[in-house]
Amino acid sequence: MKTKKWLLISLTTLSVILFLNFLFLYLTDFYGVMNPTNKRQHSGYQQRFVVVEYMLKNLNKYDTLLFGSSRVQFINPFHIKDKKVYNMTVAEGIPHEYLIMLKLFLKKGMNLKNLIIVLDDFSYQVSFASHQNIPDTKSHYLTTGISKFDFYKTYYFRKLNKKDYLHIKNIYNDTNPFARHYSIIFNQKEAFNSNYAEYKQPKPNHPIYNIPTLYDGNEIKDTIKDIKDIVNICEEHNIKLTVFINPMHHTTYKNSNLKRLEEFKDKLTYVTPYYDFTKPNRISNDNNYWLETSHYMPEVGDMILSRIYDNNTTIKDFGIYQNKKENN
Repeated sequence: MKTKKWLLISLTTLSVILFLNFLFLYLTDFYGVMNPTNKRQHSGYQQRFVVVEYMLKNLNKYDTLLFGSSRVQFINPFHIKDKKVYNMTVAEGIPHEYLIMLKLFLKKGMNLKNLIIVLDDFSYQVSFASHQNIPDTKSHYLTTGISKFDFYKTYYFRKLNKKDYLHIKNIYNDTNPFARHYSIIFNQKEAFNSNYAEYKQPKPNHPIYNIPTLYDGNEIKDTIKDIKDIVNICEEHNIKLTVFINPMHHTTYKNSNLKRLEEFKDKLTYVTPYYDFTKPNRISNDNNYWLETSHYMPEVGDMILSRIYDNNTTIKDFGIYQNKKENN
């Protein structure tokens, strides 16, 4: 009898602890997946979830999507003329994520006319599977086909950690360090017409410019397949596709696996034409154009658009156009 009573008390206690753990995570919503429109999200947003939620409610508002990593947060969609553009920037975005989001939006009835795919030196080095194992980068359940429960349990059936406690503390602060993150998702006109004050650029001789931003995976085969699928979808739906590879800071370029980069670019030429901004030039070599060795400043975003849409070739080797090659 005592054993049964002890077991009942233990199970009850455990259930209460698990419920309180769930309730705390649910109410504080560290990743913003329960209340994605919260303006005071003090720990950033689960971007892959939130941008999909936003777009599903605004499919008829845009005719052009710009898919890219956090680096394209400095490309102003309102500077692309005669198009209704939404900038789908997500941290460390990769082609497979762009593909599954594109499929979902078209399935839901989006009338897309233009698609801009922005690639990076890490596009072929980061695996989709690795992103699915991290709460910050897990894809929206509608894009992967997993159940709602399996998606949400990642966020509400986990152990509390130090970040959760700091989050609840920050909720009551007057400042919101992620205010622009909200705007860049829900009010891009405000976000891209701001002065980017939160991004304080270091002085050109700062040591940060000596630290390369490097990755070491090899996902070339799968990445090329994903891009092929995007190309085929665009042809099927009569969508004009524009592809370019982001500029690389000179420190990152010099320390990268250039053989692998060239292999990826060579294989890409058999899939689609594209603009190559990776080559060293006065932009990549000038720290004034960079926040650090990964993200370029907004003026570089405008230079990219000028090269692509105005055929501006005044900067040597900035945006070299690569024609598509035919397979033998």
